[in-house]
Amino acid sequence: MCSDTLTREFKGPYVLDGSSVGRLVSGLTCPDAPGVRFNTRAIRLQVQHMVRNCLSRYHDGWMRCSDDTCAHRTRNIMCDVYRDGDVAEFGLKCPQAGCTGKMQVEYTSEQLYLQVLYLKQLFDIKIAERKLATENEQRAEQNLMAMAAPRLEDDDRVFLDVLYHDCADLLQESAYNIVDLGELFSFS
Repeated sequence: MCSDTLTREFKGPYVLDGSSVGRLVSGLTCPDAPGVRFNTRAIRLQVQHMVRNCLSRYHDGWMRCSDDTCAHRTRNIMCDVYRDGDVAEFGLKCPQAGCTGKMQVEYTSEQLYLQVLYLKQLFDIKIAERKLATENEQRAEQNLMAMAAPRLEDDDRVFLDVLYHDCADLLQESAYNIVDLGELFSFS
């Protein structure tokens, strides 16, 4: 939410200003409203609210039947053995009578991880600078003028860094963040 109380999308530390010149401005200024800035407290609260909703959705544990004609939803987990001819497979069978679908988690831990990872990169100044450097290399190959990164206020840098670390701390708790190379390449 911007300081003019209108809702706008935060697109990262640097954004195009929307003019025909195509220069970069701080992502914390609203590009379509000169002089209007995002309310940093509102952004942080919205990010925290979004993450809480994602965590809640994940921990709710809703499952949906894979058969589109059934679309049964439940939080009850009933394990069963599927029989497909002579092949038996262990899994979560749909409890609806006559349905041959399997129950699948609606919001997986992978989806949660990717959502928080996206938020982390959205507030990462270093990633924005690397993207800008890559963009400038491509512009140089096309004989176009390089875009200069706008100067971010110290408060803006601190704010982006706090949100980046909020998301990074959440990701540290995820098993998707850990790769045990010893186990991966073990010969036992």
